[in-house]
Amino acid sequence: MKLIFVHGHTQLDCDALELKKKWTDALKTGLSRSGLSMPISKNDIELPYFGALLQGLATSANWALEQTVKQANISHHEETRLIHDFLLEVAKNTGINIQQMAIDLAIPDQKRSPLNWAWVTAILESLDKQMNWGELSIRRFIYELFCYLTDPVLRVRLNDIVKNQIDEEPCVVVGHGMGSIIAYNVMMENPHLQVSRLITLGNPMGLQSISAYLNPISIPKSLRGDWYNVQDDLDPFAQRSITITSSAATYDIHHHGGLRSRTKNHHDMEGYLNDQTVGRQVYDALAAEPKKSSNGILQYLKTSAILGPYLAAACEFELFGCLLSYY
Repeated sequence: MKLIFVHGHTQLDCDALELKKKWTDALKTGLSRSGLSMPISKNDIELPYFGALLQGLATSANWALEQTVKQANISHHEETRLIHDFLLEVAKNTGINIQQMAIDLAIPDQKRSPLNWAWVTAILESLDKQMNWGELSIRRFIYELFCYLTDPVLRVRLNDIVKNQIDEEPCVVVGHGMGSIIAYNVMMENPHLQVSRLITLGNPMGLQSISAYLNPISIPKSLRGDWYNVQDDLDPFAQRSITITSSAATYDIHHHGGLRSRTKNHHDMEGYLNDQTVGRQVYDALAAEPKKSSNGILQYLKTSAILGPYLAAACEFELFGCLLSYY
């Protein structure tokens, strides 16, 4: 059984190997809190790395956000509305009173528009103060997510990086933040994959502004087991549970709320993987016997149908030979 980590927004301070070690060490901490150890070797752990591809977006995020809003027009501003609505949802989740903020800044109703950069900036600055992520982190997060959802070329490139490190053998997939969305999309587009369990951490798919780009959200056919969605109640990106609007699958999403991160940033990957409940979910999935997929069963039946007559004939021939020898 393989373990696939799918990271989220740009990790500017880590290369691929460093980031894989960071994730693995965090999970080992979560496992140790349940008295467990890693049930697979490090060679069975993969972390598809796309940080280099996003680095250009990250370094220009503040300027790019401003240009995106300012260059939008009245008739074509759906993408700008994504930024605006996402910010409003996150602000509400962090406890910011948008109405009071607008009054304090003397911004009238007609100016509270996705096309008004001054209004968008006011929300961003309030989030900066409330979340204490640093001046550009929230902007990087939003802009990278915005580009992934609205740019089909970038989306294909990121999805391919992840898909190319997942073969058809059973695996457990753990996604964090934007990585949860990427993992979901890859699984939806590749029903032949054998994902025994999907674990999403700090997953923003419950936000209405994000789910609008993914509707209808359903259980991927490549998922052979359960989907565990883990939420820190203080993570502003993951406070809303995911709603399945269309699914014919046997499995459903198990929402695990109430997690309390030990890190200052409640969206931080380490805070999630350090948790003993998350460690247990990963361990149980890795240690379990993989479920046979419908594709595997179908292949077995096809093989039986093809070889069955020959095997039967061989048995009859062997029996006939035994009878001749006897007489």
